[in-house]
Amino acid sequence: MSKRSAALRYYRSYRPESKLRKAIRRIIRFLLLLFIAKIILTSFLLSSYVVRTEAMEPSLKKGERVLATPLLYGGFIPFTSMRFPELRLPNYGEMVLYQTPVSETNPWWINIISELWFFITGEQSHRLPFSEDPVDARLAIGRIIARPGDTVKIDHGIIMVKKKGESNFFEEHTAIRKEYRTQHQLLPEGWDRNLPFSNEMDARTLGDEDFFIVNDNRTIFSDSRLWGVQKAPLIQAKVLFSYWPRFSLH
Repeated sequence: MSKRSAALRYYRSYRPESKLRKAIRRIIRFLLLLFIAKIILTSFLLSSYVVRTEAMEPSLKKGERVLATPLLYGGFIPFTSMRFPELRLPNYGEMVLYQTPVSETNPWWINIISELWFFITGEQSHRLPFSEDPVDARLAIGRIIARPGDTVKIDHGIIMVKKKGESNFFEEHTAIRKEYRTQHQLLPEGWDRNLPFSNEMDARTLGDEDFFIVNDNRTIFSDSRLWGVQKAPLIQAKVLFSYWPRFSLH
């Protein structure tokens, strides 16, 4: 077969790409870029979180949605356990998202599937079709009361903080100079304060990476009063504000 015949045969078998296929390719390329932008945005700049318990009442109600930024504390590289260096450490009174000591880290493939699922469906519950638990249930929300080097104790339910380098204890609101409301429950008369969940704790000095994080609702003990201090690498994002069903800066 001559070169001319071969070229003519190839030309006859060639079909130009249809407009529909071109449009599909453009849409796929656009969605891929949009997905990558979404991953970058939520990993480094802003992420949404649903408040799942009453632990932060009265500041945050169960079911509220908040926006938090991982940028300050060092965002995670997507689908890995590695983080970028933090801009600064968490500060007094800040509301933060942190990984609890009892939670398990999701496998990388679950993270990829979950991100795709949320991107495609726009589902706000953060629940995968094959999972009973929300993906973000491993995160808790709490408030920074003491930082590395501080000494903290609890006396009759009142948290007292002695900052690093200072000689006196002060009640938490005075020590950290931030206004917020807390919810307490008085113990019955004659209650033995040596019993668990009595809101008593001897003085404890925090280590170099330790933070004391508590709920605003002090009747719920799923915080540093139960788990102990939280390490800096477990703190993932600073809560900026709630946006639904009400707007409130934090």
